[in-house]
This record gives sequence, C-alpha cells and structure tokens, in this order.
Amino acid sequence: MGDRIVEFLASKGNFDLRIAFARERELLDTGGGLKNAAWFFDDGRPFFLHNVDVLSEIDLTALLRFHTETGSLATLAVQPRPSSRQLLFGADGRLVGRETLQGVEWAHGPVAPVERLGFTGIHVIEPTIFPR
Repeated sequence: MGDRIVEFLASKGNFDLRIAFARERELLDTGGGLKNAAWFFDDGRPFFLHNVDVLSEIDLTALLRFHTETGSLATLAVQPRPSSRQLLFGADGRLVGRETLQGVEWAHGPVAPVERLGFTGIHVIEPTIFPR
C-alpha cells in the first residue's frame, strides 16, 4: 500500500521535508535499498536510517550527537536484549563481530572480552560510506 503513504505525506505537504520514494521492483537485499538511494544523500551530512518495523522512544538527538562526537562512519543503536543475532562489541565500543545461528563471525579475528547487544534497526550513517 505504498501509494497510500505517498498520498498521506503529500496531503501534509511532506511535513516540510525533502522526501523521495524509490520502489524496489526486485529485492535489493540487505543494504541494497540504501545503496540504490545513495543519490539522495548528496549534502555531505549524516542521516538516520530507521527500519520501518521498529517503534522506539530513542533520543535521536543524543544518538546523532554521539555519532558526531565519535567521528564514526556509521553508528548503530543497540541495547541489551535477547536475539539470535547478537552484535559483539569490544571494550572500545567498536563492532568486532556478530553471532549467528552458524556461530561467531569476527571482523578481524577473535576479541575478548566482548559485550553482546541486540541491534535496534536504527543507525546514523555518513554519506561517505557509499563508495566503500
């Protein structure tokens, strides 16, 4: 029912936001939809990527501030919660691996200790990520 979303936003003047719609004619897989929309993020400023099936009361201003202060390419909002796909973070707060049903996948080899946290589906991303 994508047309209903377009119609609703148009009826509200897009809430004075720059909004563009891209329809996936074929599934673009994880990250493919974002890569397909890279042209939209052409102002050099960080942006939020928020999964549509996530309801949250997260402080987005604080998340953006943290992202800016750390100078990260991407910041993932995480929290302690049960998940079959835990993200693994080193003592410095950097993502070092993930747990899957098949086992642990390390970014650059095993690290200890790690903190296991569940991803919330909310990120802050720098547009400089796209060429990478």
